[in-house]
Parts: sequence; structure tokens; C-alpha cells
Amino acid sequence: MGINLGNLIPRKQIKLEDLAGKKIAVDTSNMLYQFISSIRQRDGTLLMDKHGNVTSHLLGLLTRSTNLMEKGLQLAFVFDGKMPDMKHSEIIGREQRKREAEQQYEEAREKEDTESMYKLSMRTARLTKPMIEEAKLLIKALGMPVIQAIEEADAQAAYMCQQGDVWAVASSDMDTLLHNSTRMLPNLTLSQKRKTKTGIVYTSPELIELKEVLKELKINQDQLIALGILVGTD
Repeated sequence: MGINLGNLIPRKQIKLEDLAGKKIAVDTSNMLYQFISSIRQRDGTLLMDKHGNVTSHLLGLLTRSTNLMEKGLQLAFVFDGKMPDMKHSEIIGREQRKREAEQQYEEAREKEDTESMYKLSMRTARLTKPMIEEAKLLIKALGMPVIQAIEEADAQAAYMCQQGDVWAVASSDMDTLLHNSTRMLPNLTLSQKRKTKTGIVYTSPELIELKEVLKELKINQDQLIALGILVGTD
């Protein structure tokens, strides 16, 4: 659910070229949420086709995955399965926050405040089942594997990394480390060049290695899990 450990975790900057030839498991829901949150028009409206079908997730997926493929990365996309029972209360809370953001968005639209509309729209992002199925079709059409997790995708991807089936997991969700993933790549699926109010921001891929995290924090894996519980979600 997004453990708020970001500032505690040591990481190092790498280049995409460093990942050439390596197998990477992608936490796909995490990635698709990034796309539907950020790939929008100036007023926050999602990109759509002429029939009104949302295409933001497909544009992001196509652009980013083909770019990574060109760099020599071998991607496998892992999808969430059944939601754990303990997560239901958190999902209810998230939905309430989305509805509040939608109400604020309508208020901003009445004022024609496009800047606020864009910011608020990012907090209303919902990943629907049709979007997920469309993403699976596109991934398969590009010749990349789709892996359906029984429950959480980050847990499945972490297990694959732990077993040596992949070199690292691409996700911004620190739960991946708590699931004992050997390595994770937080910024891999983000655009490396983004516009902000202050200008262009360049984002480089980052590598987090579990053994370095435990060494830096002077704890073991069980203590890392306990730390995640104490810190809570973001």
C-alpha cells in the first residue's frame, strides 16, 4: 500500500544503459497509476479516443516500454490478483479522498482555474478493469510476458527477484523491499524528462539494493518489516 520509507532508504543513480540485457519485473498497476495520474490535458482531462475511451494508460505504456526495450531491457509485467482482506479499509479511505478531490475539481472548474484542475485531477485517478485488460493486450502484442499474481503484484515480483528469475523489480512502492526483493528500481517507468512550474526536471533511474539498505540502517529483514509497520503507509 506504499510504505513511507523513502527518506530512510539509501539508493544510487544509474543509467538505463547499465540495465541492458537484464530481466526486470514491472509492478504494472504501480506504473499504470503513474500514467493515468500524469498523462492528462492542461485542465486535468484524461486523453481519450473519438469514442470517449481513455487512452492515457496505453500511451504511457507504449511509449515507456518501447523506449526501455530499445535500451535492451527485458521486461515482464506483473499484475495484481485478489486484494488481501486487510487492504479493504485502506481502499475505502482512498476512494473517499478521490471523491473529495473530485468535488474540489468541480469547484476549480467553475472558477476556470486550470492549474488547480490539473493538480486535483491527479488525485482522482482510478485504474479500472477495462484499462487493465487493455494494458495486457498491448503488452502481449509487443511480445512481452504478462504475469498474473494470485494477490499482490509487488509480492509476486519480489519473489521472482528473490528466486533469481529477474534481476530487479521496477516499482516506486517500498513494500517491494519488505517482501524481500533483492533489488528495486523506483524511477524506471517514469518519464526522464518532465515539465514542472519551475521548468524541465530530469529524472534518472535509481537502484536500491536490499543488502545495502539493511547494512546502512544496521537492521535485519524482520526489523525492516517492523520499521515499515511503525512508519505506516504514505
